[in-house]
Amino acid sequence: MRNEKGRSVFIVGNGPSVAAIDYRRLPRDIEVWRVNQFWNEAKYYAGRKIDKYFCGNTLNSFIYNYFFTIYVAASKGEYDALAPGEFLASVGKNPRPPFHDPVDRVYRFAQEHNLGKLTEFEKQCLRLNKFPQTGSFMIAFAAVLGYTRIYIAGVDADYSKQHYFYDVSLSPEGVEELRFWHDPKLDMKFIVLIASEFSDSALFSVSPSSPISYHIELAPIINEYPEGYTPPDKPEGYVKDIVKINMLDPPASSLEVRYEQLVKSVNDRNNEMSNNIGRLRESLNGVANKIDA
Repeated sequence: MRNEKGRSVFIVGNGPSVAAIDYRRLPRDIEVWRVNQFWNEAKYYAGRKIDKYFCGNTLNSFIYNYFFTIYVAASKGEYDALAPGEFLASVGKNPRPPFHDPVDRVYRFAQEHNLGKLTEFEKQCLRLNKFPQTGSFMIAFAAVLGYTRIYIAGVDADYSKQHYFYDVSLSPEGVEELRFWHDPKLDMKFIVLIASEFSDSALFSVSPSSPISYHIELAPIINEYPEGYTPPDKPEGYVKDIVKINMLDPPASSLEVRYEQLVKSVNDRNNEMSNNIGRLRESLNGVANKIDA
C-alpha cells in the first residue's frame, strides 16, 4: 500500500501562506497536489503541473463541475492536463472510478495498522461534527502512501483573519464558509498527530509565516530556484470560477457532446491526454445518463 516510499511531494492548500512561499526551501522537480478552487490564483505559485487534485466537497454536482473546471483550464493552456485517475474526492465508502476517497483511505489505514490515536481522532471528529480541512487530509494521505518528504504551503490551520491566498471577490460563485464544518485547532492537532504517527514521513513547511511552521520543521534552504524568484502571472482572462457543465461554450444538446468538445480542445493542446480519454469517457457515462434522462 505504501508504494511511494522515498518520493517527495508538494502539498498546496489554499491558505494565505501560499502567497508567501520561500522558494529557496522548495525542490524544483517535485510532485504537486492542488485542492478545491486553486484556479482562482493570479500567479503560478506552484507552477502549471498538477499531479493530483483533491476535491473537498461531497456533493456530486460540485465534484463533476470541479472536474470539468480543471479540464477547461487545461484546454486554455493554463495548466497541464490532469490524468482522470488522479482526481480525488470525499465521495463515500464506495467511490466510483476515477474518484478515490482519501479520507476513507487514511482511516482504513489507521485501523488496519492499529494506529489507535488516529482512530480515536476520527471518533472525536464525529462527536464534534467538525472535520479537518482537505489540505490536512492531503498531508495524511501522502503519509499513508509512504511519501518520505512532504513539503507544505497553504495548509495554515488558522483562518481567523484571511481564509484564502487568492481574491475571493474574483469568484462570483463565492467560497463556502469554513467555520461551520472546521476548527483550526482540530486541523493543527491532526497535522501534529500525522507527524508523530508517521515518523518515516518528514513534514516541512516552505512558508515561514504559516502558523504550522511553529509545529513542524521549516524546510532547509536548498536554492534550486533562481535567486529572487517570483512566480509568473497567469494569462489575462484566466478561469476564476467554477465552470458548470451547462456553461460550456459552445452549447450542446447533451453532456456527451459537451464532453467531446472539451476533450478535443484538451487534446489539441496536450496530446498525452489521448491515453486517458477512454478512462474519462467511462467515468462520465453515469453522470451523462443522469443529466440527459
